[in-house]
Amino acid sequence: MVGFFTVISEFGLYPIQIRETSIHRGDDVAGRLIVSTLAARTILGGFSLVVILAIALLSDKAPDVRMVIILLGLGMFVTNLFGSFAAVLMGLERFKAFGIFSGLYALGFTLLAITAMKLGFGLVGIGASQLCIGLIVTAVGTSFVWRYVMRPIGGIDLAQSFRVLLLAAPLGLTSLLTAIYYRADFILLSHFKGDIVVGYYNAAYTIVNTMLLFAATFSGTLLPRFSNLFVNDFEILGRLYRIAFKYLLFVGIGLAFGTVILAGPLMNLLFGEEYLPAAAALMILIWASALMFVNSLQGTLLVASNMKRQLVYLTGAAALVNLIVNFSLIPAIGIRGAAMAKVSCELTAGVWALILCRGHNPFRETGGHLGKALVAGLAMIAALLLASQLHVLARVAIGAVVYALGLVVFKGLDTEDFKMVGKIIGFRRDIAANKINQ
Repeated sequence: MVGFFTVISEFGLYPIQIRETSIHRGDDVAGRLIVSTLAARTILGGFSLVVILAIALLSDKAPDVRMVIILLGLGMFVTNLFGSFAAVLMGLERFKAFGIFSGLYALGFTLLAITAMKLGFGLVGIGASQLCIGLIVTAVGTSFVWRYVMRPIGGIDLAQSFRVLLLAAPLGLTSLLTAIYYRADFILLSHFKGDIVVGYYNAAYTIVNTMLLFAATFSGTLLPRFSNLFVNDFEILGRLYRIAFKYLLFVGIGLAFGTVILAGPLMNLLFGEEYLPAAAALMILIWASALMFVNSLQGTLLVASNMKRQLVYLTGAAALVNLIVNFSLIPAIGIRGAAMAKVSCELTAGVWALILCRGHNPFRETGGHLGKALVAGLAMIAALLLASQLHVLARVAIGAVVYALGLVVFKGLDTEDFKMVGKIIGFRRDIAANKINQ
């Protein structure tokens, strides 16, 4: 419930502010955006908090459960306000500072929650931990951005805040639709098949989400650069997008081929034998993950290119496909049907986005990369089958090496790619040397 209202509280403001801050980094617009989005977040977050408090106080749940809901709602409200300053860090590509505050939040919450549980505060301690770390990160992060990065400009203008909300609304609607089809399979599985099956599915989904963390983070860091290039250098934007697309496609396909073969051993290693039934779902879900690798990048380009309405349409179509396939397949084949629904909706979104982005990424080039990845993937499968007696971690390493070599042999990775890696390594060495000399 709180997760749903988190989407309402933010409602597309975060990516819009990143985009506009990147484009207007040299003028007053970025500073005025801080005030406008902060006012909008206060209104949306306040509304969401009131609804959460009403639900908690009027429900018939146990007192400690109601207190947890209240504390989580308060934590959501506080943390959401920091979004106006976090977006500045992302928009100006201050990724190191952003990473520090994100890490502080994650690590701080984990330590506080563990301490609260050990002290016997139970669920209430978890809610209090989230509120406390939210207050700390918001206070420290806001102060840092205000003093060292960018100051808010102007006073509160509700009319301007409303205009910013209208600008962000398509992305907010996209987030709501995404939240719906990301949770629909869990709800329908619970209804038709029971909570034990949901547990299996959640285990498989956890592995997929962990793999996607890289893709989501990588694509998110490209939003400010894409946005700036969309206005200032369309040709370089296309070149950067094609390079990123190729690498994400290769990683996604490689993970998918390897996981299909190693699904059972991976589930056994991570969750134990009792979760082996989840392997059937993982073997299908991993193809949704492969699609999400490139879909996250395509979504980033659509936001940067101000194609927000098209993003709403394709997300709505994906959500509809997801619901139809879920209702059709879950009653008959359970978690495999839910996994197929996820693949279907990601395929719908991916093909539509590929069409929209074709000006930057021709179909012929995409098809060539896909063919090379598939051939390298087949070589990896052969190697994994031959090494079936080895430990799963050894097989993972072998599969990765064979897949990478396959991409080189079949010219998926060429000399330009190696030059790029060399430049990155050399650049990092130069930075390290300069720091030592200083």
